[in-house]
Amino acid sequence: MEFSRWETLINEGDISVLSVVYGCQNWYLSGQDTRYEYRDLRFSDEIQLTVTVFHEMTESVYEIQFRQIGGHRVLDEHGLLEMWGSKNPKDNCFKVRGHQWTHESPLSFELNTVGGWSYVIASDWDCVEVLTHEDPTVVLVERLTNLKRPKK
Repeated sequence: MEFSRWETLINEGDISVLSVVYGCQNWYLSGQDTRYEYRDLRFSDEIQLTVTVFHEMTESVYEIQFRQIGGHRVLDEHGLLEMWGSKNPKDNCFKVRGHQWTHESPLSFELNTVGGWSYVIASDWDCVEVLTHEDPTVVLVERLTNLKRPKK
């Protein structure tokens, strides 16, 4: 198993995965005598997968946006044991290759990644791993207010 650094604004400090949303705005299915269409305005045709996280150090919510993906999985802390038993990366966001999922789905990694690298977003409790050809975008959504902080 190999790890590679993925530079993001949220590499250091604690993060919490708030949501993982997959979808597209326009969907259709056509057959010889049928055509079905569905339009969902909650989604964009530009972004296929969005991972929303809270970054404690900056007290902010970020979206990690993936334009096109070939696969993704969400694991709890038990699924991380294989990675953590190896050279544990210290960053919240990193790239990995040569691990169990690579061997279970070699064609997915061949067709949907660059050099077999997948992107990983890891908190203490959850891990999101994504297969894509493109670097994702990290976007600041909102800075939150600590409700227990004394007001001046």
